[in-house]
Amino acid sequence: MTDSSPPEPGPSDDDRRALSDAVQQVAKGSTQMSVGGLVGKAMSLVLQVVLSRTLGPVAYGLYTLGQTVVRFVHKGAGLGLESALVRFGADQLGQGQAAHLKGTLLTSLAFGTGASVLGGVLLFFTADPLAMAVFDDPALGPVLRLFALSLPFMVLIPLLASAARAFHRMAVDARIRSVFLPLFNLAFVAVAFVLGFRLGGAVVAFVLAAATTTGIGAYLLWRIFPDLTSDLRSVYQPGRLLRFSLPMLGAGMMGLLMNQVDRLMLGALATSQEVGIYSAAAILAGQLVFVLQAINASFSPLIADLYHRGHIAQLGRLFKITTRWIVTLTLPACIALVLFAPVFMTVYGPGFQAGAVVLSVLALANLIDASVGSVGYMLQMSDHPHVVLANNIAIAALNVGLNIWLIQWYGMLGAALATGAAIGLVNVVKLIEVRWLLGLQPYEAEYGKPLLAGAAGAAAGGLALMLLPGPWSWIVGLPATFIAYAGVLYSFGVSDEDDIVLAPLRARLRQLVSRP
Repeated sequence: MTDSSPPEPGPSDDDRRALSDAVQQVAKGSTQMSVGGLVGKAMSLVLQVVLSRTLGPVAYGLYTLGQTVVRFVHKGAGLGLESALVRFGADQLGQGQAAHLKGTLLTSLAFGTGASVLGGVLLFFTADPLAMAVFDDPALGPVLRLFALSLPFMVLIPLLASAARAFHRMAVDARIRSVFLPLFNLAFVAVAFVLGFRLGGAVVAFVLAAATTTGIGAYLLWRIFPDLTSDLRSVYQPGRLLRFSLPMLGAGMMGLLMNQVDRLMLGALATSQEVGIYSAAAILAGQLVFVLQAINASFSPLIADLYHRGHIAQLGRLFKITTRWIVTLTLPACIALVLFAPVFMTVYGPGFQAGAVVLSVLALANLIDASVGSVGYMLQMSDHPHVVLANNIAIAALNVGLNIWLIQWYGMLGAALATGAAIGLVNVVKLIEVRWLLGLQPYEAEYGKPLLAGAAGAAAGGLALMLLPGPWSWIVGLPATFIAYAGVLYSFGVSDEDDIVLAPLRARLRQLVSRP
């Protein structure tokens, strides 16, 4: 256990400068990830709306169910190497160990490629038995066979993005992970639908988009690290890499099971139509964690760096600052999704409004996930992968049990309640472990500001719902929610640390305004 050091009454100027530099690094990287993430999520949402409106709930359910199965095979074939690339790549970069870094990159890409090809072949030839034995739906078999072709690309995409993250190239990470895939997917889907193809065309479009993204990602990584193909002799440490990555593989599989088991269990215990409606709600609710993901991407290599250099007090301060900003930027969107869930679900087309309550429950669950900040990465990057694995195994088992129990009684709502309960419990456990193992926790008095602003935003939106008729309730209520939230938050003023976070945003805005 690492004892926490009490805060010094008077931090030195060097301490202040170091904290300021670290905050700016996280803010700059998170801004880059957020911009890329917003663009990518906007395109992904447009894609899902196009798919749902064109395919309808049943075919859309088959599409999302096939994609969910592929995610499990993809996660297994990744061997946990994404986290290992960031953990060792960032450390080797900081120490100037180019030969070791090259060996880490090449080993990860080689292992990922081999495992993904094997996984794709297995899925291709077992698609029909799997569709019948687990989901009792023969229409799913051809969908799984087509999705199996995307597996090598779907493993390489996050590996290439994680390699860019290890170099602190967050903009490249965002483009590979969040922009290129939805952009090409949307373009290829549009072509497929114009040509008259439907479900099969949508899946083929996904495969082509994944292949194109992989090629561009490989080129961008080579631009960042030309020694990848140079005569520089690599230093390979596959044993060290796998000792870290394999526990993370187990943790990742259990985490994916926790996050995706609701769709799988609905597919096995309910209908493809319910899977389609539930998936549409889950995709909307999932947008709430994009701020968390953007900050995690920028903060995770810094966690590894600060922890292994023994700068625990600085790490703890950053943990508090980043968590507060995650909640501040996530809370108003969550309030809007919960209050106006039926309106948001109508975007997907006829038949999808039945998922409004599911959307509200999942939105609250994702707010809980965001409210604890980067607790998962605090454990991963501080060399506690076995703790993460144990957490995810226990919570995934609980989630499976809750889904089996609640889906039989409540259908889609039961899946949402089970997932929400599992997310809440796992985050409480992680908070306790970070406190116990690192002596750190993410909360302070400043955390209350977004909570009070959120109460004001919820009151404004709720009043509009109660007092205004028909569409006026959301036409007025949505902007009222955000205006009330922003107004109360602004009344609290800006702290010195907040000003550091906002500085990169102001500089970016000044650049945009000053352009001719």
